[in-house]
Amino acid sequence: MPLVQERLAPGGRLVFTSAPAVPGAEGVQGMYGAGFTGPQVWIYRWTYEPQVWAQMLAGQGFRDVLARVEPAPEPGHVGTLIVEANA
Repeated sequence: MPLVQERLAPGGRLVFTSAPAVPGAEGVQGMYGAGFTGPQVWIYRWTYEPQVWAQMLAGQGFRDVLARVEPAPEPGHVGTLIVEANA
């Protein structure tokens, strides 16, 4: 996060989306880029509950942090984590 903040202009905005954290599995998670099909491409993602993202960003000096999960259009489907913060 410090590297991101260094590159944002004063008043710049950080916005990112991701799949929400799997309950009980926060932090770094490894996964295959194409799921279980196609070439083996490994990617890592860091996933946390929205309140944890908000605390981490605020702790790094970001302001006006808003982190939430937007529900999927269909009940029972995966929603989208949306995080916004000002530098």
